[in-house]
Amino acid sequence: MHSDASYSKSDDNRGEWKSNTLFLERGIPQILGTLRAGDMYTSSDIFDSVRFSGVRLYRDMQMLPNSKQNFTPLVQGIAQSNALVTIEQNGFVVYQKEVPPGPFSIADLQLAGRRCGS
Repeated sequence: MHSDASYSKSDDNRGEWKSNTLFLERGIPQILGTLRAGDMYTSSDIFDSVRFSGVRLYRDMQMLPNSKQNFTPLVQGIAQSNALVTIEQNGFVVYQKEVPPGPFSIADLQLAGRRCGS
């Protein structure tokens, strides 16, 4: 159970509690989701939040194991001679590494602008 409330006191010393949110929450690992029921707010990157009473079921990518929460590409190749491997993302150099002749593998890339589930 989650609750967010505030208490305010007026000039005449009368106090008042106001409940902002009050909901029950339960994780559902089988669907990587979370179920909420109660009084809560909508969430949106575009629109203002709206308070509502009801049920919300949403995907919770934090239920994934840490190893799967962030996608990291694996770049492999074979260099014919000493080489400078340059990796770009959206026209920007995000990684450079000198590699010796032979097979190479780059697994520690951290690309910008990646969010789980996007």
